[in-house]
Amino acid sequence: PTLDASFQKLNEKYFSGLIDKPNLVWGLPSKRKLGSYEYARDTIVMSSIFKDAPQEFLDSVMYHEMLHKKHKFKESNGRCRHHTPAFRAEERQFENFDDVEHRMKYFLAKKKFKSWLGF
Repeated sequence: PTLDASFQKLNEKYFSGLIDKPNLVWGLPSKRKLGSYEYARDTIVMSSIFKDAPQEFLDSVMYHEMLHKKHKFKESNGRCRHHTPAFRAEERQFENFDDVEHRMKYFLAKKKFKSWLGF
């Protein structure tokens, strides 16, 4: 329900409800791979580290993965580009993008440090 609510809210706010809902699943509690969009399975996988994080962190990563669904990827000269200039420009349209990114980095650093200490 948490992932579904985030997807629905972002779909309405940023995509006018035009993104078809993919499969939404929690993944491992990774502090490095925060989310992914699996094109072949039409699935967004979110790190379960966001289960106890501020909602805007989950929303930020969900929005990023929704952009992957929207933009797909570009292939040229045998290389796949997932983060094109158009993708990056649209990513920055997320509300308070810079502030959220800054605070999320601090949140993740704190989680990594606690993990390193064994907490």
